[in-house]
Amino acid sequence: MLNKKPYLSGYFLFALCSFLMIPLSSQGCAMSDTHAADVQPIDQIHQILLKSTDKVSTNEQGELSTEYLDYLQNSLIPPESEAVPDEETEADENAIEVKLSYVRPMSGGVHVLQVEPAMQREAAVALTDTLSALDDVEYAEPDFPRRRR
Repeated sequence: MLNKKPYLSGYFLFALCSFLMIPLSSQGCAMSDTHAADVQPIDQIHQILLKSTDKVSTNEQGELSTEYLDYLQNSLIPPESEAVPDEETEADENAIEVKLSYVRPMSGGVHVLQVEPAMQREAAVALTDTLSALDDVEYAEPDFPRRRR
């Protein structure tokens, strides 16, 4: 039997080929560079990931206690030095007061903590190194933002 509408098969072939020609970058999988720059600076760290040892207790939801967060916050304060109070050291001038707040638990005993204010990458690495040096912290690392590939 003959197909009475031969132009329909040609239309479907054209439609199929046009969909195959659309580049993947136009599907909205990633933010455009201009929009990403408007939202937040690329090198700012807003969160850190922290895995505590098994000795640290959590509540029923798996969240860290406020006492433990206070302990982490106090561990970031440098000890008082024996220096003369009028003398300013270079470390004191560059020191940034950081506030840690709890965001959520993750799988594997990892916890997400928010850092306020946002930090540069180098400062965030130094902060997580300080936290990793504590006896009851298995590891801490900055939650680096994902970049467009």
